[in-house]
Amino acid sequence: MMKVDHQGRVAIVTGAGKGIGKATSLLLARSGAKMVLVGRSAQSINETKAEIEKITPDVIAIEADVADWQAIKAMADKAMDRFGRIDILVNNAGIDKQDKTREEQFTIDEIDDADYDRIINTNMKGQFNCVKAVAPFMKQQKYGRIVNVSSTTGFDGNVATAPYCASKAGIMAQTKTFARELGPFNICVNCVAPGFTLTTMQDHRTQEHIDMIASFMALKRVAKPEDVAHAILFFTTEELFATGQVLVVDGGGTMH
Repeated sequence: MMKVDHQGRVAIVTGAGKGIGKATSLLLARSGAKMVLVGRSAQSINETKAEIEKITPDVIAIEADVADWQAIKAMADKAMDRFGRIDILVNNAGIDKQDKTREEQFTIDEIDDADYDRIINTNMKGQFNCVKAVAPFMKQQKYGRIVNVSSTTGFDGNVATAPYCASKAGIMAQTKTFARELGPFNICVNCVAPGFTLTTMQDHRTQEHIDMIASFMALKRVAKPEDVAHAILFFTTEELFATGQVLVVDGGGTMH
């Protein structure tokens, strides 16, 4: 693990109950950060909280939907009430289609408005809501590190995933806007774009399919959540002199 010292820092991670969000939360806690875990599933974020409590007592779990502005504003206020500052925001929460075994339901002909809006509102607008909620506090303290999680599908798209890919491309564009607006306040805003990663979004895939995907990677394996978490951790460092950047973390998959 990189030698990162977040003693005295406060970090918010959305989608903290599993996958990349959980791995990132554990890394930040081990680096000394006080943690605010956010997610829609109280059970999942409390499971992460229990693991972090073995590292530090400075952790709270808040059940909230990032697509709900009022809930996210209240979340940021709770974080301030508990810890008095917010230094790091990792915008990780995201969703894909609900029935992952039916590719046809998300083709142009089959997708309905409710599903399209649900994905855009969670993945892209949800990140906007979180930045909007924490930015005033970061501006006041003249310090902040924001990391938005996107996807390599935001570059090239994919079949039957229009709203997901659109949301991930939008995240990259939003990141650059946030970076321009918040830079004068010593707030760095960057983006990590993972390739195929072994999270619960991939539970429907067979091992044969995963092995085939790995064969396309320069590193000949697919990513684990921890691989992405280490990239996110880099963007949270105090010494960082980068903003508005997109870091691809895909084991060389996009070179295929």
